[in-house]
Amino acid sequence: MIYQLGLIALLILIALIVSKQLNKKDTLVFEDDMEDEELKKIDDEML
Repeated sequence: MIYQLGLIALLILIALIVSKQLNKKDTLVFEDDMEDEELKKIDDEML
């Protein structure tokens, strides 16, 4: 019984870690929030 509860807790922990990792990738930064230096760096990389 305790073994099964431990496995369920482990699966929940793994699911939480995976969901946090997926949410980090969807973070968007808009141009208005960027500094001039960052915008220039991105423009230089595109050329």
